[in-house]
Amino acid sequence: MAKRALQDGELPRATSEQIKEAEAALGFPLPPLLSRLYREVGNGGFGPDCQLLPLTGSPSSTAAYGPKPNDA
Repeated sequence: MAKRALQDGELPRATSEQIKEAEAALGFPLPPLLSRLYREVGNGGFGPDCQLLPLTGSPSSTAAYGPKPNDA
């Protein structure tokens, strides 16, 4: 995903609605800096090795809906 977004020249940013949805799924608010990064930098695909997960999207590959530790 990050490579595709970078080819287009810009990463898609998370909307306030997507952030609220992710926070509800996680059960806690995102730290303000992380929320700002998702809103202003991109909805995943950045950070160390471009591996920060998107907040929303495919349930198996997002920060809010990925596998839980007890699912293993």
